[in-house]
Amino acid sequence: TCPPSYQKVDGACVCPEHLQDNGEYCTDWAATVTEGAEYLEPGFPLIVELGASHYYNPLYSLVGNIDTDPQLEIIFNPGGPIIYAWNHDGSPVHGWPRITSTYMPGKQVLANFDGGNDLEVFSGQQGLAQEQAKCTLQAFGSYGGNLPGWPVTCNLSVRNAPIAVDLDNDGFDEVIYEDQHFDFVKSVDRFGQIKSHSV
Repeated sequence: TCPPSYQKVDGACVCPEHLQDNGEYCTDWAATVTEGAEYLEPGFPLIVELGASHYYNPLYSLVGNIDTDPQLEIIFNPGGPIIYAWNHDGSPVHGWPRITSTYMPGKQVLANFDGGNDLEVFSGQQGLAQEQAKCTLQAFGSYGGNLPGWPVTCNLSVRNAPIAVDLDNDGFDEVIYEDQHFDFVKSVDRFGQIKSHSV
């Protein structure tokens, strides 16, 4: 079943071209959920209070397997110091949400730090508003706790979304991020060791 104004084409809900050509648009999907809960998965929607600084920082949503079950999880930062993690049915992942140790919102990425089948949640957090020269990097396991050796402190805040990649081909991810310096980037490994790389 598709929401109002949509048509089903090859099993997908599509806004008809004649509505788009005439300057008309299909009913916003989000606007239909209050009238048609059949469009939602069980356990949804989820109500989350936005952080105080969401106006200045993008909200981060990630989807990946952070525990050992076969379903994916949703990881969400609503623009504040809280990171949520929900199962596919909308229930919170055991040990989550996590309140990070800093005030400003973080920037997250999923990384494989331990070589297992599940992913870890890396969060690069800016420091307190009155301490802009300090920040915290954290790595959470599926249970919501910090991995051994974490959190670690950094000198300047994480500016943009970090990237997880196996830089040294050792089977474990490193996280690459940019701080306030524009002539090099930083990488941090699974032990929390930070290196600088010229660009």
